[in-house]
Amino acid sequence: MANGLAKRPTRAEHEQRLTEVAELLVRRLGKEQIVRLGRQRWGVGARTMERYLAAARQRLAARAEHDPQLELGRALAAYDLLFAKMLAAGDLRGAAATIDRLVRLLDLTPEQLARRQGRSGVETYLTLMRGPRTAASEGERESEAC
Repeated sequence: MANGLAKRPTRAEHEQRLTEVAELLVRRLGKEQIVRLGRQRWGVGARTMERYLAAARQRLAARAEHDPQLELGRALAAYDLLFAKMLAAGDLRGAAATIDRLVRLLDLTPEQLARRQGRSGVETYLTLMRGPRTAASEGERESEAC
């Protein structure tokens, strides 16, 4: 440039630069390396690269924020979709594996239920298989055994 001023990047170029700087941060490059790369690639100075680094760090921090309920909803919807596709394709083994993963995700295994209820996994499994026993049904079974 004749007057020593760098040409201002377009909005698309600026976005691309921020994306590249964020990728460099993710790859764990040091600040000095990133500043050097910015100078070589785009002809920008250290202060401009500091602004790029700050904006890229903000973007990365924003990606870390999430709504647990929303993410759970997305995961459940994805499992539902996978399950339906596997059943439609006749992949019963895959469908069963999907259900197993879904059960673990929702903490519905006998072991997970037992921990929440303070019982053993076997006890919970038997309760799930037979249904809960009432005191009346226990008395009837004992009288039948006699």
